[in-house]
Amino acid sequence: SLSQERRVCFSNRAGCRLQLRDYGSVIADCGEVLEVDGCDVKALVRRGLAYEGLEKLAKASADVRAALSIEYAAGGRLSNLGQMARQCLERCHRACP
Repeated sequence: SLSQERRVCFSNRAGCRLQLRDYGSVIADCGEVLEVDGCDVKALVRRGLAYEGLEKLAKASADVRAALSIEYAAGGRLSNLGQMARQCLERCHRACP
């Protein structure tokens, strides 16, 4: 399994690749993180955004819904990532009503 340090590296690399719109690599990097920690909100949101970029809206919705469930279970206000997830979900719903 990936060490915590390597998971952080994969997650950070996914964030950089998302900015470059290298969506396939984002999905791969986030998949590595999520294999070890299926509740990693950053990886779920980033992978969801990458799926959205590839117009795989059902997969995007599934990932961001999972991230939002984790965020809501934690209580309090949504983090910035949680807000990004909610916005992604709204865009997916508008694209596929």
